[in-house]
Amino acid sequence: MDKWLIKIPTNKSATPSQPSCSASNPTSSKTKKRKYDESYLQYGFTCSSHNNEEQPVCLICKEVLAAESMKPSKLQRHLNTKHATLSKKPIEYFERLLQTSNKEKNTLEKYVTLNDKYLLAPYEVSYLIAKTKKHFTIGEQLLLPAAIRMSEIVHGKQYAAEISKIPLSNDTVSKRISDISNDQFQQLLMRLKDSSKFAIQLDESTDISKIAQLLLFLDESNLPGNESLLAYVSIIMNQEPHDEMLFARTLTTDTKDESMFNVLKGYFLENSIPLSKIISVTIDGAPPMVGRYRGLIGHLKQCTGGVRNAPCDRFPLNLFCSDSLLP
Repeated sequence: MDKWLIKIPTNKSATPSQPSCSASNPTSSKTKKRKYDESYLQYGFTCSSHNNEEQPVCLICKEVLAAESMKPSKLQRHLNTKHATLSKKPIEYFERLLQTSNKEKNTLEKYVTLNDKYLLAPYEVSYLIAKTKKHFTIGEQLLLPAAIRMSEIVHGKQYAAEISKIPLSNDTVSKRISDISNDQFQQLLMRLKDSSKFAIQLDESTDISKIAQLLLFLDESNLPGNESLLAYVSIIMNQEPHDEMLFARTLTTDTKDESMFNVLKGYFLENSIPLSKIISVTIDGAPPMVGRYRGLIGHLKQCTGGVRNAPCDRFPLNLFCSDSLLP
């Protein structure tokens, strides 16, 4: 009976294919890293390292080839196709090219190093000028000529000529001091943002033009968790008091409590510093400052949930910097 049955042909291609583990599938293989050989110099090539991988560099055209080209056949092909007139040169010719290339490299590195020193020196001198509160012109009029003269006497004219290349003009010193100030300010902001809490000292004063100024001094703390010490611990860092002047801003409207608080709050918001990190405020006891519900202290307590008020009749002297508070 089986011979009368109509058999349905099966399509082998229709069967679902099983994943194959044969070697025909693409597999990831590690690329062999080729090393430079000194014999490649006869083709006019040296090597340079990039990402821990050596690459051939042509001494004639300075072209950097791929690491896969680190083969004698490919290096010779580059020499014959791009520098056919030099393909018959002896190896001594390429050795001289290599020596010249190394000298140029060393000269460039020395030049870059000297430029770095010429950039650093004006910053150091400008910082000293700022600390001594001297005119910016003192660098060009006195310090630089004095340094040149001393170098010439002690070391000779060659060293004095190097000193004379340091720029210390009035504009240069002014720019360097501005850069240093901005850098110190950014460092202070970073310390504030990283610190868990800090104390501030506030005072309202009037300048020579009868314009009210709000002064803020900052006392930092890097001792998180010592809630019981609060203001006293907030100024101790590495067993030494650490104080910084934060800002001096003009009060454009009046010297009332709300106006001073808005200036203080605006400064902290501009620099993304939470007011909640303030744990203590030192003031001089003026009416716009004190007050449980009104006054600058009252506004701060509403924002921070609680802040210690530490009056000081000797402000802006540092109230917490007495020796009795140091451990």
